[in-house]
Amino acid sequence: MTTFIIGRDQNELRQRALGIQKVLPRLNTLDADGILVRMRESAFVGTPEEVAGQIREYARLGVELFMLQHFLLDDSDALELLAEEVMPAIA
Repeated sequence: MTTFIIGRDQNELRQRALGIQKVLPRLNTLDADGILVRMRESAFVGTPEEVAGQIREYARLGVELFMLQHFLLDDSDALELLAEEVMPAIA
C-alpha cells in the first residue's frame, strides 16, 4: 500500500502535491516541487504513463496486488486518471 500523486502534466502534479501537503503535515516545509521529490521516495508520482511504468516495475518483481491511498477525497479527477489511463496500461 502506498499513496500516489498523478497529473496530466507538471502543473497538475504541483497542484495535487500542495493538496497532499494539507493532509500530511510532514510536508509543510516544502514547496510543490520539493513535495514531489520527497514523495517519489515512497509513492507513485507522475503522469499516467510514468505511474503505470512505476507499477510495472513492481509487478516485474512479483507484486500482484496494489492498494493506492487517495488522500485528496474531493479529487475525483485523479481517480479517473488511474481508472482510464493507468489501469488499462498495466492490465
